[in-house]
Amino acid sequence: MKSFCIKTNNEKILSYLLKNLEISSLENIYFVNKEFKCYKNIIVHYLGNDLNYFLVLLSDIITDSIMIFYEPILFRKLLNFHYFYFDDFEKKIIEQNCYNYLTEEENKTLKYRKDEIENSVLKYISENKSMILDGFVTFRLENYLKTLEEIIDYSVQQYVIEKEYTEFINLLEIYINSKEPCTSLIHLIYINGESVLLRKR
Repeated sequence: MKSFCIKTNNEKILSYLLKNLEISSLENIYFVNKEFKCYKNIIVHYLGNDLNYFLVLLSDIITDSIMIFYEPILFRKLLNFHYFYFDDFEKKIIEQNCYNYLTEEENKTLKYRKDEIENSVLKYISENKSMILDGFVTFRLENYLKTLEEIIDYSVQQYVIEKEYTEFINLLEIYINSKEPCTSLIHLIYINGESVLLRKR
């Protein structure tokens, strides 16, 4: 028999874990939700013979819960720590750039991010009997956090480039609008795929 306890006080995560354990196809798995002194606990018992399958299944459920519930929080924490000098409006744009990047690169980054978490979770639950979820995410997912930092760095670069481009265009418009036009009439003609510019002097 293998028993494992997941500790968290986040009600949404508790509900998610319980729901996914309930719908899992694995037989001989039993679980209870109990509240002790500091944490609410999901205690899982496996009485079957395929221990490896049980560990992979449990690590997959825990991994998905981390990606769904912790990833947005981690993005904000890392952004506030490394790029504290941006104001709240700019941080929201950068955070949205992170999600846009993940949406565009989903096929490439989803498996990579998930594997980084799942490998750590699988190793941990194989060697231990309980997990404080907050502590695990904070102290045991160094490679995953580095990946999130890289995504934030890229999103910041995109934001800075777009901001500088917008500022340049605005300055150019101000400069052009401040000058009196030298030509009263301009004709732009396309001939055989080439453009010809004619102006009235």
